[in-house]
Amino acid sequence: DDAAARAAYLAPDVFFYGHKRTRAQASRQITLLYTIWPQRKFAPAENIEVYAIPHHPGVYKATALVQYDMVNRQNERMTGRSRMTCILEHDRTGVRIVGVDEKFLH
Repeated sequence: DDAAARAAYLAPDVFFYGHKRTRAQASRQITLLYTIWPQRKFAPAENIEVYAIPHHPGVYKATALVQYDMVNRQNERMTGRSRMTCILEHDRTGVRIVGVDEKFLH
């Protein structure tokens, strides 16, 4: 549940939920989410699909249908499913997330 630990996987500049952000900006958004929804459970609802992006060596798109269950400080619960998409870069220095987006499903 450490936002900084999660942000460590992000590239220095990342496309984060529709906006270009620095790792620090994205980390602050993750921290805000953790503050609003201190209890969170996420689980893949089906297999994670990973595709190599043509003409971009070492760049991959990973998508997954995710089931979530979150509870805020007022004990209000939000549950549902979303389609999570991450764009990953892999090179000699390691793997970085360069893009994150999510579409909430009904």
